[in-house]
Amino acid sequence: MTTDKRKDLLLEIGCEELPPAAVADGRRQLATLTTQLLAEARLPAASVSTFATPRRLLVVAKGVPGSQQPEVKRVVGPPKSVAYDDGELTAAGRGFLKKWAVAEEDLLFEETAKGEYLAADVASPARAAPEVLAELIPELISALPFPKTMRWPQAGVPFPRPVRWLVCLYGGAVVPAEYAGLKAGSQSYGHRTIAPGPKDLRAVFDEEGIIVNEKALQRFYEKELGVVVDVESRRRRVTTQLKKIGVASDYFEKADYHVKWTFARVLDEVEAPSLVAGDFDEKYSSLPAEVVEAALLGYLHLFPVRNKKGELEPRFFAVHNARPEAEDNVRAGLERVLAARLADAAYFWEVDKQTPLADMAAALDGVVFAEGAGTLADKAARLAKLTATLAERLDLAAEERADLARAAALCKADLTSQMVREKEFAHLQGTMGKLYAEAAGEPGAVAKAIGEHYRPVAADDPLPATKLGRVLSLADRLDTLASLFAAGHRPTGAKDPFGLRRAAIGLYRLLLEDEEGDVAAVTLEDAVAQAAEFADGKEVANDVLDFVLSRLRQNFLERGFRDDMADAVLALPARRPADLLKRLSALAALYEDREEYIPLAIAFKRPINILRQGRERNLAWGELDEGLLVEDEERQLLEEYHEAESAVRAAVAAGDHDEALKLLATMRPTVDKFFDEVMVMCDDERLRSNRLALMQLLADLFLTFADFTRLRGEEEYE
Repeated sequence: MTTDKRKDLLLEIGCEELPPAAVADGRRQLATLTTQLLAEARLPAASVSTFATPRRLLVVAKGVPGSQQPEVKRVVGPPKSVAYDDGELTAAGRGFLKKWAVAEEDLLFEETAKGEYLAADVASPARAAPEVLAELIPELISALPFPKTMRWPQAGVPFPRPVRWLVCLYGGAVVPAEYAGLKAGSQSYGHRTIAPGPKDLRAVFDEEGIIVNEKALQRFYEKELGVVVDVESRRRRVTTQLKKIGVASDYFEKADYHVKWTFARVLDEVEAPSLVAGDFDEKYSSLPAEVVEAALLGYLHLFPVRNKKGELEPRFFAVHNARPEAEDNVRAGLERVLAARLADAAYFWEVDKQTPLADMAAALDGVVFAEGAGTLADKAARLAKLTATLAERLDLAAEERADLARAAALCKADLTSQMVREKEFAHLQGTMGKLYAEAAGEPGAVAKAIGEHYRPVAADDPLPATKLGRVLSLADRLDTLASLFAAGHRPTGAKDPFGLRRAAIGLYRLLLEDEEGDVAAVTLEDAVAQAAEFADGKEVANDVLDFVLSRLRQNFLERGFRDDMADAVLALPARRPADLLKRLSALAALYEDREEYIPLAIAFKRPINILRQGRERNLAWGELDEGLLVEDEERQLLEEYHEAESAVRAAVAAGDHDEALKLLATMRPTVDKFFDEVMVMCDDERLRSNRLALMQLLADLFLTFADFTRLRGEEEYE
């Protein structure tokens, strides 16, 4: 028997240790999918919370109805002419009644373009929640979109790791769901060594089938199963232990990108985090700090410690997942493995310093960049040409050009070094190049540019700090996109083995966020075209440009701008991302005043649309002849155009787009009056051509700001 009383749903998917990325994906996606599927099943939850650890994905849906919410849908049957014959139901009509279990007096007649059809409003059956959930849970788990999955013999389903248990409770009662060859039960398994279990999760429900609160649920897991299911609770547990090992409590707040990234990963590798501190031989302090930190943060995920002066200390700390009493064994093991890593690093450092950076660069000829895109030596040669072109356009000083050329020639040299060729230290590419350049006595500007040219490495990674670093980084991304597109290595679907989406994001970020203005003056069209030419791929220039612009458009949407506004500014030629952002901001500010924005958008479209109609009719027009302006409205419009034109172009050139839009807005009443009183497409060919020439002047002026035809149509503003 069904009931409308709301109860709570708990689903736990227990599995072998998930990779950290899968833990984070599961935690993020499970909430969205659960909310969506419950709503579609007419069992909307009051709230949905998710938790995740390496061995479990857990979702709690509060306030799920005891039965499906009622739903009435309109069903349409055969045409009335087929369903009735002389006022009597035919076999087709009776079949429709039987199919939907409706009486003849409940029939409706739906009027369509093809005539009247039989119809009825049919109430969908309200099934009990456990019955629906038994079907819904396997669908929910299967819908989780993990990028990497596996299959195992006991189950024919894909999942990141083998599923070992399944808990599904509604109101404290087991839901008879099945997945991966497992039947849902009520027992969960805890931390492998602290409290392996099993424990019955029905204990977290009260007599009314409600989980009292999430805190109580988390306490149960921690006390009975030894598991901290909430990632933020794991974070707090770690940070509160920092002082005990002599580390500042704000360590992670002040840490750099690599430490924060490693910490986020570590939090999804443990179920009961504890801290352990250790030491390493002080002799390794003579190594560059970047190398020592790489050895620590690499596969071992150990965290470096610096003193108040910012100097690296010969100690570390780690987050481990073992019993607290195993701390000594954990420390000894970490110190032993770290010692081997540091010994390797010291050897690589000494050997590499004996090889001149120029010799390392010469060895690039034997390293393939990508199939069809030549060697790394070929890439370095393209970078030399591209940076020289950028230096010319950016009007760099002679000394800057010389340093940039040297940095371009040497920036990939460290890829042949012993250190970077070792997989554990591969992410030090660029950083090692800077260190080897410094050790070899290269100018500081050259070394810094080499060290920065891979940045930004992620969406939240800072840009290069120096001008030459930004120029070299820009050139590197341009060449990577152009040469790999030309070689046929384009991203497809979810596959992007060469990280071209990341390269495109880094490219537009360099041009969009360059507050110093060092590279912001570069236009995407020119830069991409030049890179494609040097990569012997002129034909892919437009494809590369579209690819970058699609990522830039997404960035604008994520900033909260309307899609039609983004399209209006992205349609302009000579696109400079920082300039486009200013135009978007000006449009968005004007949009706040709908009474001003909507008529303005409509007025600005009209000249451009009139010209398009003229081209569609194969009409031609030349220069404007003021002597053929016979109407007062024509003359007034031209006069106002002359008054505004130079000021608008000057404001646009200066990047003062608020002022440019304000100046254009002053023309709206005159434009509206012109179209109210004057017919452009008149029968007189001379007048028509002259008016089209006037429209061309207006359109060219309006298009200096944005392509207003990309904005929403009039009917969408009503």
